[in-house]
Amino acid sequence: MFQPVIPCHFSFADTPYCYNANKRTIIEVNDEESVQLECVIRSSGPQSDIQFNWYINSSTGQETILPSHFNKTGTKSYLRYSIKKGVPSETIICQASNAAGSSNQPCTFLLTSRLGKPHDFINFNRPLIKMNVHSTIYHMHILNFS
Repeated sequence: MFQPVIPCHFSFADTPYCYNANKRTIIEVNDEESVQLECVIRSSGPQSDIQFNWYINSSTGQETILPSHFNKTGTKSYLRYSIKKGVPSETIICQASNAAGSSNQPCTFLLTSRLGKPHDFINFNRPLIKMNVHSTIYHMHILNFS
């Protein structure tokens, strides 16, 4: 008996990943100074399926940032954040997900207070992007630690 061939169309989506996943972004700010963080991801799936989550990592654990505090536009998400007074540094993580799952390469931002000594505890084995904030002008430097 002959069975008709039914065409199948498959669409595969990879999990999203941070556009700058091979770099860490360090931003030096004054206490309570506000800075806008931009999380740019790559994904093969539809942009409408992309969801973003932002987290603050500290010595006391991980805190989720409410979606009402950040914006999403396609494959980008923006968070305006101020480092807490007296805190030498905070790590902010942007994680994207889609129908295929969550990214295993999130975007990571290290905010350091100019009053702290960030290079005493940073020991990454990949390139870093260092940004000094002076008003609205960003100065970027690539740092390599070997």
